Amino acid sequence: MTSITATLPESTSRGTYIGRHWRGELSLGTAYWVNGVLVTLSCLALGEVLGAYLIGHAAGMSMGSIRSTLIGVIIFPAALTVWQLTGIWRSASLHTSRGGKKSWAVIVQINVGIAVVRNVLDLFKTVDELRAFF
Repeated sequence: MTSITATLPESTSRGTYIGRHWRGELSLGTAYWVNGVLVTLSCLALGEVLGAYLIGHAAGMSMGSIRSTLIGVIIFPAALTVWQLTGIWRSASLHTSRGGKKSWAVIVQINVGIAVVRNVLDLFKTVDELRAFF
């Protein structure tokens, strides 16, 4: 039995944009290019700005504030990445039921698999680098 949301057009699907992405209800193009690529690029730019700010103001911050900031800098991107990759994977899973080509769905799911491995490795590296602060 197929899900009702898999057969509904995007405009009639219920819930928030964030929830619709999480459930894979957005088109594969929107999930991949907007919520995957564009959101990642925006967060990288924001991270650069935040990093420059912190470098300029770290001398006036307590060690507790620095630690709290670093924890946030790890948790937010990790949660965002889980949201992004889950929604993209689910959208790819529903892609053919919406009339899309199976080849695109498979390519995207391979990319998501690679991204999961890369992100886990990056997380271990980041945690190892931050041990000096804790």
